[in-house]
Amino acid sequence: MGAHRWAVGGVDRRGPWEGCVVIRVAHVVASFDVGGLQKGVVNIINRSRGCQHLVVSFGPGLAMADRLDHGDVESLGLEPGQRRSLAAALRDVLQRFGADVVHTRNWPTLVDGWRARRRARTASHVHGYHGRDASGARGFGWKRRLIGRALTRSLDAVVTLTPHMAEEYTRDFGAPKRGLHVIENGVELPEVAVSRRTAGDPLQVLAVGRLDPVKDYGSLIRAFARMPGRGVDDRLVIAGDGPEREALAATCDREGVADAVKMPGMLQNTAAVYRDADVFVQSSVYEGMSNTLAEAMAAGLPCVASRVGGNPDVVGGAGVFYESGDDAVLAERLAALRRDPARASALGDAARERAREVFGMDRMVQAYDELYHELAGRS
Repeated sequence: MGAHRWAVGGVDRRGPWEGCVVIRVAHVVASFDVGGLQKGVVNIINRSRGCQHLVVSFGPGLAMADRLDHGDVESLGLEPGQRRSLAAALRDVLQRFGADVVHTRNWPTLVDGWRARRRARTASHVHGYHGRDASGARGFGWKRRLIGRALTRSLDAVVTLTPHMAEEYTRDFGAPKRGLHVIENGVELPEVAVSRRTAGDPLQVLAVGRLDPVKDYGSLIRAFARMPGRGVDDRLVIAGDGPEREALAATCDREGVADAVKMPGMLQNTAAVYRDADVFVQSSVYEGMSNTLAEAMAAGLPCVASRVGGNPDVVGGAGVFYESGDDAVLAERLAALRRDPARASALGDAARERAREVFGMDRMVQAYDELYHELAGRS
């Protein structure tokens, strides 16, 4: 952790910005292990001004805590679903912290966060909708929709990351009291874009993300293996870790590309893999807003994305799409960019410009700070 550690039970509202009266924001997450959602929380906290932050993790995973420059992190050591114990423990933390705003994220924290916030009588509750996992990719069941609608009516605000996600949330759960906000995740824009591949050079395809069924990396491996014109020196790099590692390795063996596919695991710094890549692929069967897709665009990589969830909102006209799970079309999309480096370069330039316009880090943080102050009644 950084030098500034908040005392959870304290009452001092001074922070690292001398003389500021700050809003106390409690971020409630199911886990604070490595992930796109967690990275977004870190980016908000590290750049926020006028807000004092606490991250409350339901489970014991706290790998992202070391990336915080200030704020505090507390683990409840419980799992979502342990309703009475979890809601009571969270209520106690919120009361000790003196939270002005509670910011829950995704379904695992909504019910317990709502109960704890009501019991703690904290001022406002904003819920972040970051999308679905593989089991909910085709929609939620009636019971979750019923509960979600009942809770949403009492929320002060909901934040989604793309316009598609806003429509999705409203369709499933309705709208909160003070409206629904779209705040795109911010990403860092590297000073220099990636170098451009020329005709005849080997192609390096990149994917970055957790090795999880929702990412559908098996389909990507099959498409890479069957890419027309694939060269012996072409490579596919899948950076990340997770429960699918063994299954993906087996897919590489079956497709005969074990030597051409590299899975380096979770990387603390992904700048190098973006810099070394020629094409980025987002192959998920569902995606809310893909941080890694936005990061690849910011690096100037041409992007190929499945036409699901928020991917079209992220890429806009600055990339190419295919229908999720269609290995043959994905293979042809990759082959087309391999054959035409000039088109790949133009797409990369367009992607970088779109990232500059839409996914600015300062823009994101300012939007959250303004929302927190509005909800706390101190704008």
